[in-house]
This record gives sequence, C-alpha cells and structure tokens, in this order.
Amino acid sequence: ALHRLARAERRRPDDPATNNPEWEKLHRAFHRALICACRSHWLIGFCDQLSDQASRYRLISQRGPGSERDDFGEHRTIAERTMDGDADGAVEALLSHYRLTAEMCMAQLSPGDGPRARAGKAARGRK
Repeated sequence: ALHRLARAERRRPDDPATNNPEWEKLHRAFHRALICACRSHWLIGFCDQLSDQASRYRLISQRGPGSERDDFGEHRTIAERTMDGDADGAVEALLSHYRLTAEMCMAQLSPGDGPRARAGKAARGRK
C-alpha cells in the first residue's frame, strides 16, 4: 500500500490546490492496511467510519500556506515500524501523524489576526 501511495501524485496536475482523488483512495487503503490483520469486521468497519468523519478535517488541514508536509516520510515511518513488529513505535508514529493533521487543521480554522479575525471580533462586539 505504501508503494502505491508513494507513486501517486497527491495534488491534481490541472488544479494543484485540489487533492488527487486517486491519492485519496490510496491514502485510505494505506491506513486500512495497517488494521486489516485484526480479523474484526466490526473494528474495521468502525475505523472506516472514523476515517470518513476525519477526512473533512484532513482536507481542511491541507488548505492554504503552510499546508505542505512530508506525508510520504510520515507514512514510510509508520509502515516501517509496523513491518518491524514495533507496535509501540508504529502507534507513536501514527499518533504523531494524526496530531500534525489536527494541528494543521486548527491553524487553518483559528481566527488569528487576519481580516476574518477582525470581522469576527467586530461581530462579537455588537449586541
């Protein structure tokens, strides 16, 4: 799954601001491959639901300046630790991967000091 993900273009060539749908599909397959050996259809289904819900936030995290990251390096580390049987290391790498996505998402959604923030502050000051 990592090899296929690495070969796919993350962004659409005709619209670099948009993710490539094929990459999205391969990204999901990579993360699903991490849990496929658990033999629990219920757990895999639950993780699929979590993935569906998280995808909107992951997409938000990729908007705007500062949204570039070494996602291949992150996925490679997760895969290597998984293949080495280093469960603690794999979980640590996966949590780091998820946290970075969350931090990037929060940065995109935080008011900051830009025009949206000033407009929001002005609106909150009104009665």
